Amino acid sequence: MKALREFDIVRVLGFRPGAYLDLPDLRPPRIGETGTILDIRENGTGGRVYTAEMVDDDGCNVWLCDFLEGELEWISSPGDGAVE
Repeated sequence: MKALREFDIVRVLGFRPGAYLDLPDLRPPRIGETGTILDIRENGTGGRVYTAEMVDDDGCNVWLCDFLEGELEWISSPGDGAVE
């Protein structure tokens, strides 16, 4: 599995209830949607938490969510031209 980095494009494989930012203009992510990793931090148990977002064509946030390892699939990294 490829190590995920900030600004990687990823596909949602799953997420925990309540892991997304619940605001009136945002909705929960859907399995299969793509987003961008904004932040990576340690979760205190040796794993990582990935904050990712999806924006619409106007650049407005659709969802913002914290994911655990295994809940995201790498698609591409900015500037490398690679797509898996």
